[in-house]
Amino acid sequence: MNDKTDLNIESIVWVKNEIDRALELVRQQLGIYSRNPNDTTQIKSCREQIHQVNGVIEMLGLNGVATVSRQMEKLINVLMGSDRKPDLKLDFFNRAISALSHYLDELINGADNNPLQLFPAYQDLMQAHGVHGVSEGTLFFPDLSVQAPLRDELTSLDPSVSVEVDAKNERAKFQLSLLKWLRDITDKDSLQQMLDVVECLGKISTSIEQKTFWWVSMGFINSLLNEGLAIDLPIRRLCARVEQEIRRLDSATVAVDEQLMRELLFKISLSKIVSEQIREIFGAYGWHEQTSPSMQPVEKEKLEAILEEMRATITDAKGAWIKYNNGQKNSMSLLLSCIRKLKELVVQIKHQPLEKLITVIGGISAHLNIQPQVMNETLALEFGIALLLVESALDNFNKLPSEFTRQAEVTSTRLRSVVQGKQLSTLLWLDGSSSKAQEMELMAQLSHECCANLKQVEEVLDGFFRDSTKSYELPMLFPLFKQISGILVMLEFERSNALLVACRNLVEEFSRSDCEYKQSEQVRLAEGLSSIGFFLAGLKYEQHDRDHIVEAAISQFGSDIVAAVPLPIYEPVPTVSVTSTPPVSSDTSIAEATSREVNPETETQETLLEIFLEEAAEVLSSIETHIQACRDNPSDRKSLAIMSQEFHTLKGSARMVGLLKIAEVAWNMEQIMSRWLSEVKPVTSELLDLIENVHQEFRGWCASLKEHGEAQIKKDGLTTTERLESGTEAEEVEVKAETNAKAGAEVEVKAEINVGAGAEVEVKA
Repeated sequence: MNDKTDLNIESIVWVKNEIDRALELVRQQLGIYSRNPNDTTQIKSCREQIHQVNGVIEMLGLNGVATVSRQMEKLINVLMGSDRKPDLKLDFFNRAISALSHYLDELINGADNNPLQLFPAYQDLMQAHGVHGVSEGTLFFPDLSVQAPLRDELTSLDPSVSVEVDAKNERAKFQLSLLKWLRDITDKDSLQQMLDVVECLGKISTSIEQKTFWWVSMGFINSLLNEGLAIDLPIRRLCARVEQEIRRLDSATVAVDEQLMRELLFKISLSKIVSEQIREIFGAYGWHEQTSPSMQPVEKEKLEAILEEMRATITDAKGAWIKYNNGQKNSMSLLLSCIRKLKELVVQIKHQPLEKLITVIGGISAHLNIQPQVMNETLALEFGIALLLVESALDNFNKLPSEFTRQAEVTSTRLRSVVQGKQLSTLLWLDGSSSKAQEMELMAQLSHECCANLKQVEEVLDGFFRDSTKSYELPMLFPLFKQISGILVMLEFERSNALLVACRNLVEEFSRSDCEYKQSEQVRLAEGLSSIGFFLAGLKYEQHDRDHIVEAAISQFGSDIVAAVPLPIYEPVPTVSVTSTPPVSSDTSIAEATSREVNPETETQETLLEIFLEEAAEVLSSIETHIQACRDNPSDRKSLAIMSQEFHTLKGSARMVGLLKIAEVAWNMEQIMSRWLSEVKPVTSELLDLIENVHQEFRGWCASLKEHGEAQIKKDGLTTTERLESGTEAEEVEVKAETNAKAGAEVEVKAEINVGAGAEVEVKA
């Protein structure tokens, strides 16, 4: 019910990366400016960048987005023109930038164009500008080409009296009635008189634009008269603005106030349908099928609070279910408690299909508690999918697809069938009950669960390769492998599952106390797990070459794994022989292994490097934001934890592309911050300086890789982070972390793209 402009999604996709780059540059430059307000070059560059973004957004016809970005430009202009440099807080700018980028992503992914979603960011910008009490109607863009229904009407109340005189007389009546009503908002007689006046003005108006405006004004006042809207200060202000519009009829002006028109329509869209006139307006603007915008703001806030509580509860339920599957049977009590809470909350949001699904989940949980022997792999997967479906429904509650009801019914039936021992014939979404969007949503959820398990596997293996005496920890990985394998089999990803099984078998060999593993095996395992992770991440975006990533990793395991599963219909990557290497010492990490012997397809390698650079840009942007958050608030341990996770992401991505020394730096940084968090150490400026230095190095490496296909890494920086990770310099970092991170010789890491002869990843000491 908002912004009916036909969008050219292809155009948005075409310029999205450029918009993101410009906004990210604005974010960085504002950060520099806030630390040094005398550096006017930064703020000038910000204005140029955001002005260009405004032009592109306006060209796309995205009125709501343009409204927000224009406000950003206005605020930057204020900063430039101010003699007194303000204490600039970046939070509202960063939120606005993130909101704009996310909104465009949602449009590309098929979401409706509803700029009201940007209102929190817009409100922040306006408040930073000193403007309070901003109306949501500012971001409401209905189709203003809609016209009032044609009726047989008089052109004037009295043919001998001019329209201007009629308007003046009616204005006097409206003013008197408005004054009485403002003194007593329960005075319905005055409201009726106001309604009569605007109805009369609609009849005497000479242009269709004016007739439509008074028709909308009638609907607005009609809603107040019949208690379709709660009367508050913004409502009363709107009535006063209608009176001002009546004054304009004295002049020769024909055009109506477009902003006032949009705000009146916004209020009507929130109204209950309390009269035929309201119903007529809803029908004309195509709102009759909408439900969520008709809620009052208070009701929407209450609903969102309930949904937020349900989202937190379903997350706890998923965690309890995972623990139960891993053998922690006492977690069933937590699961039952979470389901009971969900059942209480779902009643309040009045959504029967979701309520029914949660009830069935509760029944299955209670049955498992009484008869745990019915538990099997199929039930584990189906129950997990049911929890994911609930989670997806809660995350997208305001835009649930029409087939969700059918989806919930199918899920409930399948759960009951599993408990009753019946055979399930098809996957959940292959029965024709779900849309492509919902299939992708559920696929993304399953991918997320697998990636979380893979992360745990990688963390344990990292510890093992640094200290081979920790082989006793490896058997705890087998349940994680089992869960991932179950999902891959269910999704019919046979090749990925074959690769996973090969990795699992290699881990089983390593778990034997007498095993002396080879460096090539270490490489194989690291790249196998990373390939599965990239494959799963590609599911969310329907990345078409994700199968080649798996085949490139499979080729390193030799003919045994290839023979184990039927080959796919496409031509696989040729198997390359792997030369054996001497056993490595126990303090060698996965990141130190090279992939020199691997020579994958050119297209695949180029894609991997492109994925790495794109993901690294997002991750490094996040790290920069949270560095500043920690500087502003040294007790902000959440930001430190996020940075640790971001370095973990960089580690995995770098390994996949064969940038193993870069991965080593990321791994050491992750360990440093993890130890800081676990030991509850204070976040010092020296630690943040170290993180910032490494962050800047990463930016340089990525820029060099993008432009030249190679990057220079300071070897001593590697040594410093390794010593810090091991604890040998834990105290010195509080004094001279930055100095230690800068000195030293260099090693060269090259990721060369040879289009003619195939891609090659190479690491040189």
